[in-house]
Amino acid sequence: MKIGLFGGTFNPVHTGHLIIAEMVRGHYNLDKVIFIPAKIQPQKGTKGVAGADHRINMINYAIKGNPDFSSSDIELKRVGPSYTIDTLTILKKNFGDAASFYFIIGADAFAEIDLWKNYREIACLCRLIVVSREGSAVDPGKLKLFEERISEMKIKGIGISSTDIRARLKAGRTVRYLLPAKVMEYIVKNGLYGACR
Repeated sequence: MKIGLFGGTFNPVHTGHLIIAEMVRGHYNLDKVIFIPAKIQPQKGTKGVAGADHRINMINYAIKGNPDFSSSDIELKRVGPSYTIDTLTILKKNFGDAASFYFIIGADAFAEIDLWKNYREIACLCRLIVVSREGSAVDPGKLKLFEERISEMKIKGIGISSTDIRARLKAGRTVRYLLPAKVMEYIVKNGLYGACR
């Protein structure tokens, strides 16, 4: 079984995340993609991050109806920061040798991968798929760190970011079509990111 692992803060999950997951799933013929929200990302901290329950609830609303997508709260249950190497080790043990993992990572996060805990060991447990936007460049030196265990996939035309969405919500500007409708309803209902109820 080929399983995509899509980690991140997902603060909030948006349409761009869904498009990326679907394009990677199709391109690499993955059986499923699991969205894994981080509890505390060591490089980001918790400032301005919605609670763990809110973020996984939004993911579940976003992926509802897609049998190829699922979510995992494996990192949310963990005490302390979320380290990818720990998550991969646990998943490898849970799924066994029948599963091959494809870890989906954005080019911006990959640029800091040498700051991650035991980052060189990550490629022993999965294949890395670095997703970059058209026009952006991934450091070739960092790509070489992982030799044959890494691929870069350029995706055109996705200029959506959680940072921009949060700023728009705080300013009272529209985010229509940037978020799945159910996620927007959830944000408004719970007053997240300064959105008006």
